[in-house]
Amino acid sequence: DLVITYYLKNIADSASNLKIEIMDTTLKTIKSYSPKASKESEKLKPKKGLNQMSWDMHYADAEKFEGMILWNGDLSGPMAPPGNYYVKMVCGKDSVIQMFRLKKPTNIEASDADLKAQFDLSLKIRDQLSEVNKTVEKIRSIRNQMNTVISKAEQDSTIKKQLTALKDTINKKITAIEEALYQTKLKAGQDILNFPVMLNDKIAGVYEAVKSGNSKPPQQCYAVFEDLSAKADGYLKNLNAIINTDLKSFNDMVISGKVPPVYIKSDK
Repeated sequence: DLVITYYLKNIADSASNLKIEIMDTTLKTIKSYSPKASKESEKLKPKKGLNQMSWDMHYADAEKFEGMILWNGDLSGPMAPPGNYYVKMVCGKDSVIQMFRLKKPTNIEASDADLKAQFDLSLKIRDQLSEVNKTVEKIRSIRNQMNTVISKAEQDSTIKKQLTALKDTINKKITAIEEALYQTKLKAGQDILNFPVMLNDKIAGVYEAVKSGNSKPPQQCYAVFEDLSAKADGYLKNLNAIINTDLKSFNDMVISGKVPPVYIKSDK
């Protein structure tokens, strides 16, 4: 781990707004730490005087959704390759930034270029895996919200019957996408022995293969990821089309019936 030492002369209200950021050579944030961080591993506990925190030299983990079970690999972020980085500390109105360099361990034979290639592909796969997992979460949100919307409509009303019929059509379409992205029959770890892995698990498998060891990924990893990524993009495109057409029709019907519509959270 990279250990960062900092000194606080006093603990004031501004200390609660303390933030430490690890940034790459373009000053893009890799990880951010603060007393208010939701993740325990990113939470600072500042005190008066000398303080220390550490960065595990990994980028952020891939996104996940509640209850997800994977057979292949894990979601941990890729390790930062050798190169220049920055640490920025902000406390109240004061800030300071310092450059540092990560060097390749002497026992690793791979070149810096090879490790950069490994990192670049790992980051692309992590982002695609996150996108797939967020899509599963989005599908489940749409389904739950449609059910909630219909429950608020007047019992046995014409609008409720129309909404239910349209909801069933939408649910059939989005469930097909969900089941292609994730094995929805999984309820426990051992269930994976009885059901085939789906797209997110396959991507996680390539992710693990690329991250393992310290070497430039073989060409097969690039080829397999390109194939899986194209399939994922196709499913995501289909979902967006459903949101922009079928779900829009659903919400238009809801609004005309003066019922709260389904809200799609922006990924930005």
